[in-house]
Parts: sequence; structure tokens; C-alpha cells
Amino acid sequence: MARLIPKIDPSEIENPGERMVAKALVNQLASRVEVFHSFNWLGANKRGTLFEGECDFVVLDLNNGMLFVEVKGGSLEFDPVSMEWLRVLPNGERRVIVKDPFMQVRKSMHEIMERVKKELTFEENQMPFTFGYAVAFPDCHYTGALPASISPDLVLDALKCQDLQASVQRVFDRFRQQTQPEFIQARSLHEGFAKAGKQVREWCMPGAGGLRTSQVAVLASGSSEQEWPSDFQPVLATRNFNQWRKNKGVLLSSWSRFKGLEADAIVVLETPFPDGGRENVNRYVARSRAKHLLTVIQVEEA
Repeated sequence: MARLIPKIDPSEIENPGERMVAKALVNQLASRVEVFHSFNWLGANKRGTLFEGECDFVVLDLNNGMLFVEVKGGSLEFDPVSMEWLRVLPNGERRVIVKDPFMQVRKSMHEIMERVKKELTFEENQMPFTFGYAVAFPDCHYTGALPASISPDLVLDALKCQDLQASVQRVFDRFRQQTQPEFIQARSLHEGFAKAGKQVREWCMPGAGGLRTSQVAVLASGSSEQEWPSDFQPVLATRNFNQWRKNKGVLLSSWSRFKGLEADAIVVLETPFPDGGRENVNRYVARSRAKHLLTVIQVEEA
């Protein structure tokens, strides 16, 4: 049995969905696993204003890593037209869920992992363990549509909750397989952007990668903005987040402005700082935003 923190009986948890998931996690996972319920965190926006957040469960497995879980009870479905999650009531009425559960859990994961990154130092600024997220629907067997960026393995529905040990392992395996970065060297920032353009074309051109421009971002230090290209011909680029979301071009942004966002494929241009080091926290933030494909271009001279 896993250990629940705080040390309470799962039956004491007030929320029925979270209570079901807590019982399943504690009873099915190994004794080496610690399960933190209602994990509170404190974040800050770009202006430095503090805000609170909470993750329903944080699972710490010494053999795998950290898993962040959001729980949504009841019967749910995703509308691929409106791109909204809906709760289906017993009378058939559908109500929009204000907060996307996957966006919720991703935000919690990134906020908590950035805190971990600040507190601990790892070689090459890389986490020595896997971390990922999932959303639990303990009341329904989910067979409906999903957002394009979400793998079915990340949905822990009632059927998967019957064998959470195997289901949780599949989630860890999915995150362990993805976002292994490809490293490319460049002598100058100009050469770095040229190589970034080549990668963007391989991902976005018809007959090549086939990704939409709204799935791709190129991130660089804000101090280099005067040298950013206007596009990656023939692939368009934009610095406007709304235009990017409307598929009007690949996003070109600074590391800090992209905080809290994600893209399916990301190119990160890392430039050296005058002291010979790199801005570790911002580099981690930039690298951690790729869902599936990550290319890191390390520039020798800024």
C-alpha cells in the first residue's frame, strides 16, 4: 500500500471523486509510493503578484518520478468544435466546465517543478527523474473525443482506476519517451536562427512534418529580440500570441513571456551570458514547455 499524506483515512476525504481516487492510489500502488492529497502551491505572475493553486494529488514514486493528478467527478465529454469540456448531467443537460482539467494540472505541474528546480541543483540543469500529469474521471468510462495534444493514456477513467498500478506506469512511460531533446550547436545567433528555421520547416512544411504553425514555438532570450527574424520562409512567424493560436504563424517569443504555456514542438535558442554561465531557471522553463518535440540550439556567441 502507498502512503497518503496527510496521514488520514481516504474515507475521510470530503470530495467523492477525490475520495475514490485516493482509495485506489493507496490500495493499489506500492509501499515505496507517497501520495500527497490537496497539495497547495504559491505562484507569482509577471508583475510579481502572488496567487494560490492546488493540485488534487501529487504522486511520488522513487522508481519513476512525480505524477500530478487532477480529478473531475461525474460524466464528462470534450467538444472538439468549441474546444470545451462539458459535464453531462443525469437528465442529459450539458454544462461547460469553466477550467480545462488538463490545463489545470499542467499549470500545477509546472509551478511546482519550477519551485523544485529553484531549491535543488542538478547536473546540466536536467531533472534526473520523469514528471508528468494525468486527469482522473473516476465516475465514467471515457470513450469520447480528446484534445489533439492529449494522449488517451493521460485519462484515468473508471476502468483504468480498477488497475491504477498499470495505468500510472503507462503515464510515466509516456512522459519518459517524449521530449528527449535534440541538441544542435551554432557559432552565432544568426546561424542559430538559420538552424531554427530549418527545423521549423521540417516540422511544418506539407509533405514533411505536417504540424500546424499553432503547434510550434521558437523561444529565445528577450535580450536578443533585435536579431529575431521576421519569419522562417516560407513558414510564417508571429510574436502575437493570439495570432499564433489562430494558426497565423509559428510563435517567436522570449523564454519569460512563454511561461505557463506549452507547444507540441519547440525550438529553444540558448545564448551564453557575460559571466560565462546560462540563465538556468529560464532555460529550464523554456525546455520544459515542449509536449512532444524539443530541439535545443546552443549558441557559442551571443
